[in-house]
Amino acid sequence: MSERRKKRLSASEISAFCEQIALLLNGGIPIYEGTYIMYQEMEQKELRKLLKEIDTYVKENIPLYEALEKTDVFPAYMVHMVKIGETTGKLEEVMTSLAKYYEREASVKLSIKNVVFYPIMMFIMMGIILLVLVVKILPMFQNVFRELDSNISKSSSNLMWASMLVGKVVACGVFIVFAIIIALVIINKTKRGNEMVCQAGNHLPYVRRIMYRIGIGKFVSAMSLMIGSGLANEEALELVRGLIDHPTIKKRIGMCLNTVKDNGSLEDALRDNKLITGMNGRMLSVGAKTGVLDVVFEKLSQKYDQEIEHSLNGISTVIETILVISLSAIVGVVLISVMLPLVSIISSIG
Repeated sequence: MSERRKKRLSASEISAFCEQIALLLNGGIPIYEGTYIMYQEMEQKELRKLLKEIDTYVKENIPLYEALEKTDVFPAYMVHMVKIGETTGKLEEVMTSLAKYYEREASVKLSIKNVVFYPIMMFIMMGIILLVLVVKILPMFQNVFRELDSNISKSSSNLMWASMLVGKVVACGVFIVFAIIIALVIINKTKRGNEMVCQAGNHLPYVRRIMYRIGIGKFVSAMSLMIGSGLANEEALELVRGLIDHPTIKKRIGMCLNTVKDNGSLEDALRDNKLITGMNGRMLSVGAKTGVLDVVFEKLSQKYDQEIEHSLNGISTVIETILVISLSAIVGVVLISVMLPLVSIISSIG
């Protein structure tokens, strides 16, 4: 591995790389010239070094897949698919499919980040507003009311002090939850931490359904790519099983693989093991009979993408609504606790 770059490429960077290679091949430019063109035109320093490294390997007559493997910044799955493309003479088609695959993966990750980002920002704003109320505004009223304590009813005074206590407790709770969220984000960046977060998410009903859809979407997208590249069903299932992290889906893929090894059809195996069911399962049967199974998988991939986006938008809306209602309720209670003593003072003066 090159010591200059230890960080693996993101899904969007891989997608852009694959798309550029596909465009160069489509234009009749050989790989050894294409990698040099990409290297010369790249302005970003780290990526330019990476492309220079790939170009050097390719000019030594090393196959592209080996060059990518030597850099150790590309996923093993991509390297394997590039090897298949070079071996079968379908490198352009494989690179085009890989570009779409990683573009989809980048899109799903971006959707998840957006779902997390907006509620967190609202949570931060909620904490700031509560902090200002508790630290700045309420103490000012406290000092005024303390001087006029004789003119305030006992119930109003108790309400004010209770509001002060509740505000402090809620503000502390908000910041504790925020600290936990930050810790989870940091932990999620490690492989072991990511597995722990995923396991925790599987215990939450709504999150579990979304994670399952994301896993199925990744499965059908990968199957579309592999079957379109000419891989046998058995080999495709074997490869895709290594890509999937969701334990239930991974287990069902293994069961499908056993069925296919026993000379069962792929579409029946997927339906029987409840990976692809209902109308989607019937679409696979039609696709298998008409010889366009890869096209059906591609359409299913797009369908799952839409469902995932809809689900993520739904959970984002629910979280944002809960936060807005909670913030409004808390601020309302605090303001009422301030206004009631004030009304009591005005009444006593009148």
